[in-house]
Amino acid sequence: MPPAHSLPPMRKPFSLSVSARVILLTVVVWIGLLAGAHVMQDRIFRPTFVAIESDLVIKDLERVEAAVAREVEQLSRVVDDYASWEDMRAFIGAEEGAPLSRAFKPEILTSLDLDAIFVFNAIGRVRHSLTRKDDSVLAGSPEYTPTGFANQFPVIASVRTQGGGGRSSQGLVRFRSGRLVFAVAAPVPGATPQDPALGTVVMLRELDDRGARRLADQVRLPVVIAAKEPTGGVSPSAREATPVLENNQIGASAWLRDPFGLPIAEYSITRPATILTQGEGTLLSGEVASVVVLSIVLLCLILLLQWSVIRPLARLTRIVESVRRTGDLSVRIHEKRSDEIGLLAHNFDRMLALLDERTRTLEELATTDGLTRLANRRTIMEHVTQLVNAANDGTLLSVLVIDVDHFKRINDTVGHSVGDRVLRHVAAVIRKAIGPNAMGGRLGGEEFLVVVTGLVKGDVVRLAETVRAAIAESPVQGVDWPVTASIGVGHYAGHTVHGLLATADLNLYRAKGAGRNRVVADEVAASLLPAASVPPPPGGGVLII
Repeated sequence: MPPAHSLPPMRKPFSLSVSARVILLTVVVWIGLLAGAHVMQDRIFRPTFVAIESDLVIKDLERVEAAVAREVEQLSRVVDDYASWEDMRAFIGAEEGAPLSRAFKPEILTSLDLDAIFVFNAIGRVRHSLTRKDDSVLAGSPEYTPTGFANQFPVIASVRTQGGGGRSSQGLVRFRSGRLVFAVAAPVPGATPQDPALGTVVMLRELDDRGARRLADQVRLPVVIAAKEPTGGVSPSAREATPVLENNQIGASAWLRDPFGLPIAEYSITRPATILTQGEGTLLSGEVASVVVLSIVLLCLILLLQWSVIRPLARLTRIVESVRRTGDLSVRIHEKRSDEIGLLAHNFDRMLALLDERTRTLEELATTDGLTRLANRRTIMEHVTQLVNAANDGTLLSVLVIDVDHFKRINDTVGHSVGDRVLRHVAAVIRKAIGPNAMGGRLGGEEFLVVVTGLVKGDVVRLAETVRAAIAESPVQGVDWPVTASIGVGHYAGHTVHGLLATADLNLYRAKGAGRNRVVADEVAASLLPAASVPPPPGGGVLII
């Protein structure tokens, strides 16, 4: 044995090597530079870019307001021209509306892009009206009545109160039907400025999808307009709007108002945050260049640890991910190392083994009846449901509903512990008798269910008789009288699950009513007669009546 002083000194566990310290220092510097760049971007550059984008979107809102104003102004000039038309005074005072009908042809609506034209006399009666036949702007709007339109429409009423020298009233209004309309009303002047107005000319142009597209073409941005009431009393104008930035898109909304200053519709626009995106892209390019230089330095250091640390950890990660994805708890890492990675792999293997054992136990508890070790109610019912859902006209599928006779008497006479013994005994008999073509389960209490596939009806009934006979012929410790069971058989014939089980239940009740300890099926009722009078047929113990 070499002297103690010749042995290499023991390294402290978990101490950092020189390479690890270099990597750690490099990473800290790298993270510090990146963090500084991000802080500058978030605190200085990004707010500046956002402020510029916000100013632009506010200006876009103002452009929409200006476009609306231009639309109203253009329509106002048209109405003023028609109201001041010299023949209008003669037309509006005529005894009949024929001159107006000849003057206002339907083609005017198309050429002026209008939805309606109305001419009222001095007392507010409609002298002439012209609307689009395909889609009247007034459809469903209670503002319009043949004699009361001017009185019910504030824009027109304001014109009538101004007299002959009054100016036109104009603006965007919202009908009670919720439709937005550019409405312009101009008085038809009398012979002199002092004369009262002879009537009113009203032109309406709906701000529908077509109108929204006109506004969008003017501002070169998509415009969304919704007629509604402001919520919470908040109806900002374009200058008061609050831009919202989301997914490299910046948008804002403001309210359009009627001639009386009341908010009637909210409009919003969204534009790409180009300045922000390009600015952040430039900053990102600088960050990428810095990352590339620092990454080269780090790469040289990381390669030194690739074979000793990174690859084993990657393998461990793949196995963990495989377990998470597939749920297969039987895999093992088997990493034969004495360092921290080996300890981690060993403990992970132990954890998988423990989880595998507990999972199997839980699965058994979830699918098995704890007393009888047969399938529990949920499992056996799911099995029946799957078979019925996959069945067709030629499917050989039957169920046996088995009920222990006088089970309450057993519990009341010899106790529940003996009753549990009886249930375990019956379950063992069922498990042994049904074979590989059937599945047994406990429905609850003293009732069991056996699902049989692949057997014709006669064989199913013989199987049921075998189960019944086996139960009746095997004594149970603690019970001084024979334990028997009644069995109802149901065969699949296009039933639902409920129908199949109901058939078996009905036959079970028939077996109970006929004296118990017998099998009853749809076609075969060997045990309906008293047991003493039923001679067992050769080989099967079943009598076909």
